[in-house]
Amino acid sequence: MSDAPRGREYLHELSRRGMKPGLERIVELLRRLGDPHLRFRSVHIAGSNGKGSTAAYLAAALRFAGLRVGLFTSPHLQRYNERIRINEEPISDEALSALVERIRPLAAGIAAVHGAPTEFEVGTALAFAHFAEQAVDVAVVETGLGGRLDATNVLDPLLAVITPITLDHTETLGSTLSAVAGEKAGIIKSGRPVVMAPQPPEAQEVLLTVAQREGAEPVLVRPDGQPMLPHRTHRFTPVEWSGEGGTVRVTYADGPVATYRVRMLGGHQLENAAVAAAAARELVRAFPRLTDEAVAEALSSTTVPGRLEVVRTDPMVLLDGAHNPLGAERLAEALHQLFAGRPVTLVCGISKDKPARDIVARLAPAADRFIATEPSSTRLGCWPAAELVALAKAAGNNAARAVPDPLAAVQHALAVTDESGIVCVTGSLYLVGEVRATLVTRPAS
Repeated sequence: MSDAPRGREYLHELSRRGMKPGLERIVELLRRLGDPHLRFRSVHIAGSNGKGSTAAYLAAALRFAGLRVGLFTSPHLQRYNERIRINEEPISDEALSALVERIRPLAAGIAAVHGAPTEFEVGTALAFAHFAEQAVDVAVVETGLGGRLDATNVLDPLLAVITPITLDHTETLGSTLSAVAGEKAGIIKSGRPVVMAPQPPEAQEVLLTVAQREGAEPVLVRPDGQPMLPHRTHRFTPVEWSGEGGTVRVTYADGPVATYRVRMLGGHQLENAAVAAAAARELVRAFPRLTDEAVAEALSSTTVPGRLEVVRTDPMVLLDGAHNPLGAERLAEALHQLFAGRPVTLVCGISKDKPARDIVARLAPAADRFIATEPSSTRLGCWPAAELVALAKAAGNNAARAVPDPLAAVQHALAVTDESGIVCVTGSLYLVGEVRATLVTRPAS
């Protein structure tokens, strides 16, 4: 066995230990590594939906500005290396293995005092060490869970970005929108601007309160037509969207108006693009080469696997990692707007820690057929397919059936969907990754 699979096996073993919110372990682990996170500039992104797409857009804009850009996101779809990238290149097997070998004894040494570091804490340390050693100009870093106690929250970023917030991970973050927003707001730092995507009023109030308390300038991104608030505001208008992408117009707070072509599908991607463009605008002082042309090139070319990704035609097969009610609602809207009149077969599997009833209630009515399945790689297990079928029928979809094996579920969906139809695999990024490995390419182990 090569070193790379051993390194990934170590990380996989750590993932079985679950999550332990808190910063003491990551602070000590980074200290023993020489505090690599202090050796590069960063942008920190939290939120419930749109984090990955917004991070990808912003990282691409910085890259098109001629910068060396790190990108740390999670979870991965097919290989752990995807989480840690520099200028779009995933960390190599060799570099990953070497870093794991350095960090492993340090993590073991910490365990006796602070408890064993989690998989995400070790992964965060891996990313920060890699970015420091490779001398990135800036890293775009996505939180794993929440913000306040997330392992990434050791950064002192140039800018914080908070994407739309919804009820998610309520067992850890709290059962109300204000509680979840309070956890996400933990990434807001004193004296650093924070770009806020459109938010529910309850979440917006919490974010603005924390920003005021921390002395951080709030920078709002809001659709045209919404009431003005007394804060610096970039406004956007979706112009059009189709199965080929979309166009969004952004009116910046300092006056200029720009119209951008967005390659990714769905009206929600126009919002994500506007948030990324606004974040780029706030970074121009730090990176003068970050021009509007760089932003335009990024938005028109960036795609993110597993986000309304078309992987086959005749019938069209879409992969979308919608895994909470807001994501499910946005997917249902996109299917209706982009593919009206075409029969839709949904293949859906949901992790056990997600609100299956609320997700299925939004997805099942958008489908002509609903096939429930059980992704095998979820961290906390998944909802039984039979229970998802019952939820789908309760939501009005009587053409629901259970096919627990994910690959068999996709094959069944392809068999019952004619060439004019749509097969959409959704409900979990773990399911999307499992299916994508077969439909697109099977990566080396």
